Amino acid sequence: MWVQVPPSERIRAHGARRCSIPLRPQHNRAMKKINTNPFVSQVRDRYFEEIGIGHLSRTSKSRWMKNRKRPNVEARAALFNAIAPFVGRVECASMFGKDHATVLHAIKNHEMYLGYSGHYGECYEKGTRIVAEVANEMNMHPIGRYRHYINSESELEVLQRTLNNIQSTIDNVRERIKKNQSSVRQYRRVLDKQEQ
Repeated sequence: MWVQVPPSERIRAHGARRCSIPLRPQHNRAMKKINTNPFVSQVRDRYFEEIGIGHLSRTSKSRWMKNRKRPNVEARAALFNAIAPFVGRVECASMFGKDHATVLHAIKNHEMYLGYSGHYGECYEKGTRIVAEVANEMNMHPIGRYRHYINSESELEVLQRTLNNIQSTIDNVRERIKKNQSSVRQYRRVLDKQEQ
């Protein structure tokens, strides 16, 4: 739709005296869901206490939630990953006033953060502990594909079993190498005797 714009609001194009511009719809910012889940609120409040910002004012916490410095981003991502098995992405994002895409990004980068950031690992450990405590208190259970959710202790057991499997594979390979080396030595001796 085209409308005639008053002279005070006209956009002057090169060489144009009068112009009509299309009426553009006003794009409202996407409304972010307000957190109403008591589980999420309690986890967030305890997490704030644990990481040392629980004493800050509401305004300061709001600034922290919007801050894009690496340690703050990692601290938020750690809690997103810790609480993800128990709530949906939108509820998870509402915890810090973020969009669900932020949560998806944090979940996608979880392995990278764990591998390269000690701060993230500490925050993730605190987050999983707090989430497990609050989940037990409120009798919450993982949803969807996370029904097999594992806590830190069982995760360590799984990693230990994996390490044991890798160690047995290494031992088997070493034995095969020794066996092959001894047969190669015997073959060389046979060849040497035949040449003489």
